[in-house]
Amino acid sequence: MLGWLRGAPGCPIGAELDPEAMASVRAQLTGALADPDAGPSGPVLGGLRPGVSSREDVARWSDVQGLQCGPLMHECRGALFGAAQARVSLRYAGDRLLDVEVSARTDEPDAALRIADAMGAGLGRQADPWRADGALGRAPLSQRRREYRFDDLRAEVRATNLGARGFLIRGFAQSLGS
Repeated sequence: MLGWLRGAPGCPIGAELDPEAMASVRAQLTGALADPDAGPSGPVLGGLRPGVSSREDVARWSDVQGLQCGPLMHECRGALFGAAQARVSLRYAGDRLLDVEVSARTDEPDAALRIADAMGAGLGRQADPWRADGALGRAPLSQRRREYRFDDLRAEVRATNLGARGFLIRGFAQSLGS
């Protein structure tokens, strides 16, 4: 449909983008999320540094964590944060890691909170949350959210009650540098 619009360049899905140009635009858009008073973030998830780590660093990290990863290091799976099956998605600009997203599911509300707390410690480096809202309850779609901001990284962890489908815990660490 986008291709039919006058003056539109067409659908952007699947378009080849220069990784460094994408990283530059992304840095401009995410710059407002930095908290310069918080200082640098340091490693997350036991050794990754979004904005600094390379694919080789990610490969070493995944071996230490005991995760199984695809050949391009875009997705890893395995036990993490007390979840038997966690999924880690990784985005790069060329060889440099930009973002890490971790997700896990459980049927138990107490386990969901334990996993979310461990994920928050792993992504937010046990800092106090910049923002904390909500509470994970018995009602479907209830959600607890914790956000952490540093001068070079933004991290967030959400635990959501999906009703009959259990609980989804999702966290990410996003590099704010170019």
